[in-house]
Amino acid sequence: MFNLKESITAWKVFEDGYKTFKKSGQTPHEAYVAMRKLFVETNGWFNDIFQFFYGFNKKCGPNMPLGTSIISNFSQADINEAVHNLRTEGYYVFKKRIPDQFLDKILDFALKTPCVLQYDDSQRQEQNKNLGMGYFQLGHVVYDSNELFNPLDVKATNYRIPPQDVLNFEPIQELMADPAIVNVAQEYMRSQVLFSLLGLWWTTPFGCDKPSSALAQKYHFDMDRIKFINFFLYVTDVGTGDGPHCYVKNSCKRKPKSLRRDGRFDDDEIENNYDDDEIVRVIAPRGTLIVGDTRAFHKAEMPKNGNRLTLNFELATCMFGASYPKIQLNAQSEKLQSALSHNPHLWSNFDIENKKVIETKSTVHSA
Repeated sequence: MFNLKESITAWKVFEDGYKTFKKSGQTPHEAYVAMRKLFVETNGWFNDIFQFFYGFNKKCGPNMPLGTSIISNFSQADINEAVHNLRTEGYYVFKKRIPDQFLDKILDFALKTPCVLQYDDSQRQEQNKNLGMGYFQLGHVVYDSNELFNPLDVKATNYRIPPQDVLNFEPIQELMADPAIVNVAQEYMRSQVLFSLLGLWWTTPFGCDKPSSALAQKYHFDMDRIKFINFFLYVTDVGTGDGPHCYVKNSCKRKPKSLRRDGRFDDDEIENNYDDDEIVRVIAPRGTLIVGDTRAFHKAEMPKNGNRLTLNFELATCMFGASYPKIQLNAQSEKLQSALSHNPHLWSNFDIENKKVIETKSTVHSA
């Protein structure tokens, strides 16, 4: 139920925190919490109104040239269709897929790069808590570093490749500079955008006897930023037993009173408030690209018998919100180097190692 007094208090905390953010680039934790509270209390109106005015002052950067897309025959009509579906239903599954040669490179990379192992198992956490610096813990989730994913010897529910390695893998850099990603994000959010998060991870059936809240296998909404969208790429085929992405149509707009809270939601809570045709399970072949406004209800379904490899990009209008460590970008891809010169703000959340080299190339090319 809406509480005016609490909302006014949260607004004041947010306002002070946003002023701090504009000066320092850092979000006070209490201001981030206030933003989440305002989202729930106003049923999303706070974010919508803030973004409406924010977009007047922070206009879209230049779109990426359509001819640079790795998707064959990708056109403005494809962008228009994606943006229309985002605005009407909150998600879109691209009809054209990412080519196999890119998927094969990412798959090979994911098999040869050490991962961070992630569990949702309090008993295993207790067993592993004294095993040294390779392990660290967050709630009921245990992490272990420097393990290769071996499909014949699975040891954890999730294998996450460190973001630093993901960001600096050249084929992934090419995808980040693709108009299928950038132009859809800018046109949907009607303002400048930047990459705020990225991830590449394996999901397995290991230890999956019931859906895990910590591993996002229960319905939830994201609210790390004021306005954002997420792209998910299936690098492997995703069948019914491989943990498909689930999304609730139209839930990115307004939510029923019974679901206006911050946290996780059981399936029956969602099913009691939405029709069957509003709950989508994206079962699709490798190369399928999904984009969603993930302030909507969504989850990764608990896998039953298969392993899934997913690549994720999040783009936001600004970095006010949850704090994550900055990672370094070494722009190896010529496509990304060109994109950096075209619209540098897109990658402003990263520390660019070879920024001067790129700027020099751009100056010489312009001359």
